[in-house]
Amino acid sequence: LIPNARPPYIEVKATCTGSACGAAAPPQVTCELGQAQHWGNGFVYSNVKVTNVSGAPITGWQVLLEFADPPDLWGSSGIDYQVNGNQVIASNMYEWNGNLGIGASYQFSVGGNLTGPFVPPTCTGL
Repeated sequence: LIPNARPPYIEVKATCTGSACGAAAPPQVTCELGQAQHWGNGFVYSNVKVTNVSGAPITGWQVLLEFADPPDLWGSSGIDYQVNGNQVIASNMYEWNGNLGIGASYQFSVGGNLTGPFVPPTCTGL
């Protein structure tokens, strides 16, 4: 052995906090469902409210709608959406409806058909 020689390896210990370590960031928005109109296997929510709760202005938002059965969406206003099984991720379609100041809200509607009986979905801000 060579006196005072560095070991052949370096041990690195890192500490981190928040989203840098994989912890989930708090949601930027909340989502509230208004009263549903439903019939047979069809439904319409004419008022889905997205509110900025991030503490800073945002330039885009997403919400997660989770249905009991996979929905067949046939209408929406001002949103883009992706369907994956019983989950729908809705987001702002335009720049103007994605720009929300602190506490500001945007409302959209969505409708479709279900393969089973109507069960209100959950709506969660992302």
